[in-house]
Amino acid sequence: MGELGRGRVKRRARLVVLACLGLAATQAGCSDPEAAKASSFDYAAKAKDWPRCDTPKTGVGQTPGEVKTAGGARVVVKTPTNYHPDVAHPLLVLYAAGGQDAEAAELTYGLTRDATARGFVVAAVDDVQPLPEAVVDLASVPQVVAKSWCIDSSRVFATGHSNGGLYSNAVAFFPDARGNFRAVAPSAAGVRKEDLADYSCPQPTPVKIYHGAYDMGFSGWGRGVAEWWAGCNHCEGKKALESEEGCVAYQGCDKGGETIYCEGPWIHMVWPGRTKEILDFFDNYPSRLRSGAAPG
Repeated sequence: MGELGRGRVKRRARLVVLACLGLAATQAGCSDPEAAKASSFDYAAKAKDWPRCDTPKTGVGQTPGEVKTAGGARVVVKTPTNYHPDVAHPLLVLYAAGGQDAEAAELTYGLTRDATARGFVVAAVDDVQPLPEAVVDLASVPQVVAKSWCIDSSRVFATGHSNGGLYSNAVAFFPDARGNFRAVAPSAAGVRKEDLADYSCPQPTPVKIYHGAYDMGFSGWGRGVAEWWAGCNHCEGKKALESEEGCVAYQGCDKGGETIYCEGPWIHMVWPGRTKEILDFFDNYPSRLRSGAAPG
């Protein structure tokens, strides 16, 4: 176990992360390699009103393409197999768990096939050492990808497990990394409510937090972080059961501050594997850009 920027994070707040050496997955893509492959997307039926890029962006190299952040983090990008270079796509960033590369993250999470079938571009990121500068660097993934692929900057989302859960959480609240993501869905993140107490709240942000009831290393941490987000999103504090198993939604939150906590019978090493649930959550947020007005 290590700490993210001990003694160097603003206002003494600390983030704790477990650097896992691989994951045992359940209900996830590593039991189905096909889930890590890209699918085609029905542009005619589903993207008629999506914004367009002024200049078509055809990507980098072969499919998948590879790019790097300024800090050297490797990003593997997959698009719908019939990718349209002038259509502004939603972007899903997958932050790898500790010790995983981008390809292993795709296999574990099992989101690529279904995400590209919904029109997402998927960017999987190699795990990197958890440091404050790494949070800022990894928060730049959307801009790095948008240099070569046509991306709707108002529909950028992130998820990940363990280290990836830490990063998909931190890019939304870390002071120097905020503003690049519309909504996040972290899993098994090694960060506690008390670690966040000295952080100022970001703007209202939709969050859906997953945490295992049998995560002995980080017992109860996800629930506490959900409470912190509920406070930042000005929720009333009352919770109501959702139709999804093990999930509760806070009520009365600010517009754009939906806050949901999901807990299941998982140990730390288990990715929840709720592909449809996660993608449905992100699909709740349509483009903020006018049709035809995406930056080129």
